[in-house]
Amino acid sequence: LKPISFSHESYPLVFSSSFYRLALVLFVLKFQCKSSPELRPELTMCGNWGLLCLADFGQRARRGNEIFPAGLEELLVEMLKVVELRGAQAAGVSLIAADGPSCRSLVLKPKRGDLAETLFRKFKWQLKRRFPMKWLMPCMKGIQHEPILLQGHSRFGTSSAPALCETHPHQWSPQTSRKIWRWDASKGWSSSTLQHFMTITHNGDFDAWKPYGTTTVDVVSMGLWLCRVLEVSHSSTGDSAKIAGVMELLSCQGMWLNSVRYAYHLQIACHVEQASGWTPLAPDAPNSVPSTAQLKMWADIFEHEFSVVMAEHSMNSTPLAPGSALLEGFVDSCLCSLQEHADYNKIKEWVPAPKLRHFVMSVVEGFRDHDLLSATTVFLRRAEGSFGLTVASSACPGRIVLAAKGQPMSVGFGSCSPEGNGPAEMVCWSSEAAAIGSVSYTNIDARLDLDDRLGEALEVSVTSLDAYSFPVFLDASEGSVSATGSGVMLPGLHFGEPVAEESWTPELLTVDRLGQRLIWLPRRAALKQKPPAQKKHVARDIVQDDLSIIPYLVYEIDHSWADKRSMNSQSGRHFSELLSQGLQQNTKLHQPNKPRCIDLLVFGVETSYWLAQQFCADLKRMFPTMNAVAMSSNLVLGLLQKGPAHMNAQNWTYAEDSFHISQHTVGFAISHSGTTYSTVWAARCLREHTDNVFSMSSTFD
Repeated sequence: LKPISFSHESYPLVFSSSFYRLALVLFVLKFQCKSSPELRPELTMCGNWGLLCLADFGQRARRGNEIFPAGLEELLVEMLKVVELRGAQAAGVSLIAADGPSCRSLVLKPKRGDLAETLFRKFKWQLKRRFPMKWLMPCMKGIQHEPILLQGHSRFGTSSAPALCETHPHQWSPQTSRKIWRWDASKGWSSSTLQHFMTITHNGDFDAWKPYGTTTVDVVSMGLWLCRVLEVSHSSTGDSAKIAGVMELLSCQGMWLNSVRYAYHLQIACHVEQASGWTPLAPDAPNSVPSTAQLKMWADIFEHEFSVVMAEHSMNSTPLAPGSALLEGFVDSCLCSLQEHADYNKIKEWVPAPKLRHFVMSVVEGFRDHDLLSATTVFLRRAEGSFGLTVASSACPGRIVLAAKGQPMSVGFGSCSPEGNGPAEMVCWSSEAAAIGSVSYTNIDARLDLDDRLGEALEVSVTSLDAYSFPVFLDASEGSVSATGSGVMLPGLHFGEPVAEESWTPELLTVDRLGQRLIWLPRRAALKQKPPAQKKHVARDIVQDDLSIIPYLVYEIDHSWADKRSMNSQSGRHFSELLSQGLQQNTKLHQPNKPRCIDLLVFGVETSYWLAQQFCADLKRMFPTMNAVAMSSNLVLGLLQKGPAHMNAQNWTYAEDSFHISQHTVGFAISHSGTTYSTVWAARCLREHTDNVFSMSSTFD
């Protein structure tokens, strides 16, 4: 809900003082805030953002011969101005072209500078240097246009310093030439050699991973292991860069060399210390993994046998289909070729003879199945931490995977249709749901919030992927979606409740489920139109600009609370009624010599926690019998969350034996953005004990 009003006949004083008006002003203050003020998040965190659009959509976003479509730049800048509140010290953006080349720009924010302006100035400068003609040619008549994929991120220095080497999008290995096979249902098999690389952006914490069964490896050891496995060192000391390395190891579809590397290190090897001669992983530990030259020798055998199969059968066949006779024949041929190779004795030093068939089958399965979506799913199901994740690869142009597990991720769908009825031609995403709705001059018709509680991954593509993907056709007038037209394609996987790996079955995203979950947004002006001119302030820097907006925010707050039909006013009345009823019930049920149940539990972190403390202090002064408690969201989690990794609250005023809440307890969560990690999860835990949980944040859907 929006900030909750407590003005009620029985609670006449709260929020009438200038203190609470000022608190709300600070709560909604934002750079150049206009009709829909957003909130500053109180935690130092990071934010994902970006877009993928069809070629025609990108072309219509142009206003001339600019190096990058001006309409798309304005859309991204407006999103970043919201997302950067999650992280404003550094930012980066990566563009992946259809034929493999990319442009990755990383910047640090100047003091009192504009992060978006600094980033896109460098990005366009690098585009001009790297592709002097490529990004001008789409403006010329008759030239084939290309889809546009832009992957962005902004951050604070949390797990590592705000340095360029710690800035996302992260890329573990430099661009490397690879032969990549692709399968198309209409064209069959085809191959091309291009510069291969992978980029990821991450919001959250990567604590550990399980490469082998239940063996958990911490992120520091993972970094040392990846340096050996991938034969590339990385200068980053943070956790997110290690995700890029793991994804590079897991994603190997269509590449025999990468598939051989995946099969050996994750199917034949059995422990990370095997890569360091069975000694503890350390920078000076020995290196005992097959070299790239050895892996390439093995991959050449698979490449040769695959070419033979392609020559003997139609290029439109799928010789690696599970259970097919061609698959078994191909595995047997590869097995014989390995055994008959002149260096077979060296191969046996790494792959024991009894495991050779398993190795060959693992290589084939990696080549066939390990696309971006599969690799991301495998990573997240074995990972410990919290993740808002985007994954892209030059091997899959026009395609990106968006995932959420413990961290938010919102996806917006839009088109150029003024009526909002047509194929989805553009998809944008953000760690802040408010960033999707803040774009005021383009047709973003609907928003999908990924399930970060149980985990979910969504792949967005400009081309058909498999039988499980479907095009998205939006009908904003009816609030419905169908699988027709030529819009972006979506396959998705919902992780479901945690179960053992061998018994896990993903829940596929269908067009019906998508329609049920979409949040439809108000229509905006067409993308081809320029955004409305913003109000010019006398202030010359962003701090004075913030201060100049305060009178407007005060007016907006007063106007909202004065309207009895507003959600704020209705929520405030309902809140006071529940609080009054709960206070009476808990008083009746209270037993002498026992801790009393909490009537009102207000929780947040940092600035929100300070506001909660002051609010509870004022309430208890007016109502001395009320048991109003202000508590850090992290402490609420420690008291309510159960499990092997839950926090133990020690030496606090409230502990497990004195922290009593009932079904009549009213919970009040305070979060600037509405997506603060600890506050959101504390509210979810509290909902298991009481239905009366309110929230104060910047926006309301």
